[in-house]
Amino acid sequence: LLKANQAILDTEFFEIQEAKNVAISRLTFTEEEQLALDERISNTTVRLQEANTKLLREQSQLLLLPDETVEDQAVARLRNQRVAKEKINVAILEARLDMYENERDILLLLSQEESVDVERIQKNYSERQRMLQDITLKAKDWFNQNEVERGSTNALLADIEMRGGINENNFLAGIANDRLTLIQETSVLLQKLQTEIADSQFMGRILENQLLQYQGILLNTINRTKSSLSYAWRNVKQLIRMPLFTVGETPITALSFAQFLLIVLVCWWIAFWLQRVFNRMGNKRGDDKLPAYYLAGRLTYYAIILFGFLYGLTAVGIDFTNFALVAGALAIGLGFGLQSIVNNFVSGLILLFERSIKVGDFIELYDQKNGKVLWGEVKEINVRATIISDNDNVDIVIPNSEFINTKMLNWTLKEPQRRMRYPFRVAYGTDKELVREAVLEQAEALPHTLKGIPGRNPAVWLVDFKDHYYEFELVVWLTARAVKRPNGIRAAYMWAIDTALRENNIEIPIPQREHRFRDGAVLPVERVHRDILRDDELEEDALDEFDDEKRSSV
Repeated sequence: LLKANQAILDTEFFEIQEAKNVAISRLTFTEEEQLALDERISNTTVRLQEANTKLLREQSQLLLLPDETVEDQAVARLRNQRVAKEKINVAILEARLDMYENERDILLLLSQEESVDVERIQKNYSERQRMLQDITLKAKDWFNQNEVERGSTNALLADIEMRGGINENNFLAGIANDRLTLIQETSVLLQKLQTEIADSQFMGRILENQLLQYQGILLNTINRTKSSLSYAWRNVKQLIRMPLFTVGETPITALSFAQFLLIVLVCWWIAFWLQRVFNRMGNKRGDDKLPAYYLAGRLTYYAIILFGFLYGLTAVGIDFTNFALVAGALAIGLGFGLQSIVNNFVSGLILLFERSIKVGDFIELYDQKNGKVLWGEVKEINVRATIISDNDNVDIVIPNSEFINTKMLNWTLKEPQRRMRYPFRVAYGTDKELVREAVLEQAEALPHTLKGIPGRNPAVWLVDFKDHYYEFELVVWLTARAVKRPNGIRAAYMWAIDTALRENNIEIPIPQREHRFRDGAVLPVERVHRDILRDDELEEDALDEFDDEKRSSV
């Protein structure tokens, strides 16, 4: 029986759908109907304007109400309910106007006139559909709020009756009854709104069918897509113009914040590449020009970054008067929280301007923690730390403040060349001139030796007379490149000194020790031997005495 009834209902529904489709396909209109529709649209538009005016008046009165006593709060809730009722009235008129405009567009399409702007009709219909969707969502919220108000008002009336009856609380009871009446009227309006929404949706589906027949599937899809994209772009613009926070009296939106970030990023990109250009120019001009170009690149980098930050704030619209106050407060906070970072940054600026160390210098720094000496070539002087590369190609990151607070030796501060001394020994009796000529010949053959500069030629010095040998020093001025490789250069010169001495058969003294003994003196070995013999004799005597005592006892 249920299946039979279901089949009958399905058949009736199919027949109704067929009749509706036939009616839609045969839609016609007369000029009188067109005029009547225009009049309804005009009247509804006027009523909508009046409803909006009334809504604004109710909202303004709500803002002026005090909120100090219980009675004031009750009146405010009554006004709030009136505002909700007026909002629903406005929504009803908007949904009705939406239906009338859909009907007008249907009549335009049925007229088959060449001047019909189908794209405009499609665009307007899409906007009305979105507005109708918003009204539908709001209707659900209004319904829930209305039911909450109904429950709270009934609870208030019950509480008034329990505390002494309505006669003793006439004012609050009257306000509660008025609210309950408004809540009931609001429920009726919500039902009416649902009817208007359904009628507008029905008329919208008819308009969709007419657009599909008039345009075709492809063109209709294209126009709907364009309309959807246009609506999405408008929503995006509204979102990016929505204030996120305020600085002073200036609202900061997502668009202004993105604009600030874009300006800072562009300035950083320009500063980064300008700094690289300066560094490349310095490398091409030679080591003596590199520090100057590095300093120019660093200062340009900081200046462009600072300019970009300030220009970005100006583009956002921040008043620098207020910003100075905020920056002062931030500076105090940063002074405590980021003291080490600020200290290293200022120390880096001091190093750049004072030029006590420069990029390309070879420095020596004592590591107090590990008790070792660190040396290497300065590669970069950054915001927080300086990078030094030693001869093993190990990069050492040292905070900038270490160069200000600790003792440091800069081998190439004023000049890139340096004089080094390499000691060696020769036995007494060796020809000193031969030693000097042989060692100088080998030293001058090395490419690390600075030659051709008066007063800086290599030399061999006799510096001391020891017990069994002369003590010499090879004194050479090293080239700028050799100064930065002290260990390898020392090994090369010591190798050359040894080669020079061996090729000329010059004796290198080896420490020797001689022991002399007087006649009749007892050597330590003989004394030990005598002690051992004496111990053996004492042991034999003890054994003999033990045997004698044993025999006596028997």
